[in-house]
Amino acid sequence: MFNFEPSIKPLLSWMYANMNPMPYIHLNSLINSGTRTTGYSRASLSALIYGPVDLPEAEPPVRKSFLLKATGIAVLQNDNLRVTLKFTGDGGGHDHNDKNSIEVYAYDQLISYDVGTTGYGIAFTKEWSRSSIAHNMVCINGRPQKRSKASVLNYDGKSVCAQASDAYEGVCLERSILLEEESGFKDIYGVRCASESQIDWVFHCKGQVETDLPLVDKEPFTEGNGYDQLFDLKHTYFDGEFAVSFLHEGYRLDMHFEGEKGTEVIIGKCYGADRTDILSFIMLRRKRKETVFSQQTYITKQ
Repeated sequence: MFNFEPSIKPLLSWMYANMNPMPYIHLNSLINSGTRTTGYSRASLSALIYGPVDLPEAEPPVRKSFLLKATGIAVLQNDNLRVTLKFTGDGGGHDHNDKNSIEVYAYDQLISYDVGTTGYGIAFTKEWSRSSIAHNMVCINGRPQKRSKASVLNYDGKSVCAQASDAYEGVCLERSILLEEESGFKDIYGVRCASESQIDWVFHCKGQVETDLPLVDKEPFTEGNGYDQLFDLKHTYFDGEFAVSFLHEGYRLDMHFEGEKGTEVIIGKCYGADRTDILSFIMLRRKRKETVFSQQTYITKQ
């Protein structure tokens, strides 16, 4: 028989009272599960294991930022927005090797997320889910990160900076996230390489892409490591500032990028958790020894 953990009583009480009916689902996904309409709000493995049937009234949990330094997770959040930065240690064979990747949750929707693992025996897991390009991060020379560790440099509740110095040989990756009031954040990703390299910054999101950039069709990627799983590609070379929006039911995500000479902007489609889960993505490609990707994101409810 499992013991009930009293410290999660307020969270469970609020979820049971407010969540729409849903099927069996893990506790860590319960609050992000949208509006699926089968089963009951307590018809979950989490409720069976962690919670009694009757709980007292409780206020919604306060959404405060927090740092799990030993785990390697920083969460910056307010009432409308949550940005999670991963800077874990070496996770062994289970690690997706995605140091300094992020997830974005806003207005009760997980809109840009780690795609997880479909199953270890499924080809899709190797071809896409565990690839570096399937995560919101930087890839060097089209290769996956190697097994490595990352660390947090500073954190103050409103901002966080993490560094991965051995994810690629001779490369230092440093990412800073600054949470702003309401529904915005700034993302600054600095890259330093020992020699000139192909540096790809990528972000995936639910929704359709809108932009004023002069895009033209791009030939499909033929290399592996997930690049060959990207499709419906368009691109342009653009040196100045520009904006890209992702439009989805219930919200609009606007990204404003600082310019840099020689930047190739690639936009297209990709997979999420499986081949029926279709997301959009934007990739910024530069060939440099050093560069900084700087962008401002705003999310508005529609």
